[in-house]
Amino acid sequence: MHTAASARPSICRLSATRRWHAGERTATTAAAPASQLSPATAAQERAAREAFTVRFRVPAGSTEWDESVHGPTRWPNAEIDDFIILRTDGTPIYNLAVVSDDADMRISHVIRGDDHIANTPRQILLYRARRSRADGSRISR
Repeated sequence: MHTAASARPSICRLSATRRWHAGERTATTAAAPASQLSPATAAQERAAREAFTVRFRVPAGSTEWDESVHGPTRWPNAEIDDFIILRTDGTPIYNLAVVSDDADMRISHVIRGDDHIANTPRQILLYRARRSRADGSRISR
């Protein structure tokens, strides 16, 4: 999945992150504390052993699915920032881990509480990026 179309390396500078969460919105912290890296810059950062994360590129449009409890549901992708899928140590975050595990185990239904509804569009986008469970119609909440 780590292709230019679906994921991008990202440097998350601790100082910029702290300023962002403190409410400082400047040119150096604008649009989130992570900067997008070109493939060449990412290669240089790796060579310099600079820690970076990998973020999923959220496409334009919306993500739709049919909830067994709530019915048809639509989430505007504009409300989802490019989200981290791999930590600086290379380990996957929750959404990537569960999508990979569910796909590998051929899980057909997911049942969770409403407190995880915000994870659903992210997970559907990840399923689509790995070309599994493309329609998201069997994801129940």
